[in-house]
Amino acid sequence: MKWSFGDISIKRKLIVIIMLTSTIVLLMASTFYITNDLLTRRKTMVKKISTMTRVIAENSTAALTFNDEKTAAEILRAFNADPYIISAYIYKKDGSLFAGYMNEKIKWVNPSGRPLDHEHSYWDDHKKLPESITEGYTFWKDHLDLFQNIVLDGEIVGSIYIQYDLKELDAHINRYFTIGLVVLVISLVAAYILSSKLQRVISDPILELARTMKMVSHEKNYSVRVKKHRSDEIGILIDGFNEMLKQIHIRDEELGNLVEQVELRTVKLQQATERAYIMAQQTEEANLAKSIFLANMSHELRTPLNGIIGFSEVLIDKHYGELNEKQEEYLNDILSSGKHLLSLVQDILDLSKVETGKMELELSRINIGELLRGSLSMIKESAMKHGIRLKVDVKDIPETMIADERKIKQIVFNLLSNAVKFTDDGGSIHITADVVDVQWLRENVPPIFREEMVEIMEDSHTSYLKVSVTDTGIGIKHESLRKIFDPFQQEDDSISRKYKGTGLGLSLSKKLVELHKGIIWVESETGKGSTFSFVLPLVEETEAIMSLMKDKRSFVR
Repeated sequence: MKWSFGDISIKRKLIVIIMLTSTIVLLMASTFYITNDLLTRRKTMVKKISTMTRVIAENSTAALTFNDEKTAAEILRAFNADPYIISAYIYKKDGSLFAGYMNEKIKWVNPSGRPLDHEHSYWDDHKKLPESITEGYTFWKDHLDLFQNIVLDGEIVGSIYIQYDLKELDAHINRYFTIGLVVLVISLVAAYILSSKLQRVISDPILELARTMKMVSHEKNYSVRVKKHRSDEIGILIDGFNEMLKQIHIRDEELGNLVEQVELRTVKLQQATERAYIMAQQTEEANLAKSIFLANMSHELRTPLNGIIGFSEVLIDKHYGELNEKQEEYLNDILSSGKHLLSLVQDILDLSKVETGKMELELSRINIGELLRGSLSMIKESAMKHGIRLKVDVKDIPETMIADERKIKQIVFNLLSNAVKFTDDGGSIHITADVVDVQWLRENVPPIFREEMVEIMEDSHTSYLKVSVTDTGIGIKHESLRKIFDPFQQEDDSISRKYKGTGLGLSLSKKLVELHKGIIWVESETGKGSTFSFVLPLVEETEAIMSLMKDKRSFVR
């Protein structure tokens, strides 16, 4: 089983936390102290050697001036006073070796592998000072290199190079590390002893609380209480636990009285649920019966209506004699009303077919561009009477697609008819078509219509044909955007009275779009016009046929 710090006991947690904190603090303090001491000693060492070198350099000016190598060598032997100086060399102005000193007590092995242009050191026979050497110092792992120019009257007359052994510094650092390690070990031992003793101040009350909780859980005895020893945070926790036990004890007594009431209410709820289920079934059956009744009645009404319309047209054409002005006016009213009523009956019939699942798609390959232009020509005369400008814009869309041509025409015609009806004289209507993908739908379909997107997303189509009808009409209030797609609904009664209509066109269009497994929505602003849009999946013939066979209900809602 994998070990976890959170699973160990609180006693060990406290000890671990104290020990870890102590270790980190001691390590940080030791590191800071040793590092600071090392830097300080390095600075002191460099300062000391620089001072000695400067004195030697000043004493060597005369020897360099008079080319007295013997005197220069004697001056360098003054470094015997410092046993850690490995070697010292004086160079002429041209970089050639002038005098040297080697500490015979220190056996020196030249290191290698360090680039000359990177550090102030070189490891040849020291007979020639490299041109890249500059004044300064460099710390190596085991020694220090120091270069200093010899100046006389402001002019460089030579250079001095010294190698200094770092054994003294290393010994000092090792001594500090040893002392620090001993202090760390002693401190950790002391911290462990103290934490083992002091953790009981915290862990004992908590463990007592845990034992009481376990007892209450097993025995269901809510009358026990935990004894409080102090008023710290643990004391507050114990007070809260005791108060919780008190409340549970009270609730436990009240619960016994409520059990019978709950059982009684459960029985009543079950009875109410059964009644609701029966009522839902009855409502569904009644709704289906209503749709069947409307479908049957629509068939029965169309026969006499066709007769009324036919005889009215015969009389208006004056096949049975002349008509006076009043008779002709009345007959035109009868014909107009009859056609309107027949259109209403046909809409009700189509809507009923969709709702009862009797309407199926008659799929074929259609030219969507020609269909849109043809639909626009159907309202052209009505639009011209009111000075409404018409425009069609078909973008990069497939030349053909699989759909029910008659139903698509009906959808587009309903949207165009509404656009003409609600657009004032001199306005414009613009119909567009383009191809969109699922991502575009997720980002652009208004939030109030996102619910309809769930069903079409399940079919995993990659592309859709989008058709939009935009007008400059009266617009729609935001709270009515969903309502207008319900049967027999318009924005309000005043709209119905002024523009006339049954409110079936948009509802039927919505059903027909959903029959194609698409969605329809509207974007509008009062007084600035509306844009009705619908999308249909672009599918191949075999896919469309399989889709219909899979869902014969045709999106019944």
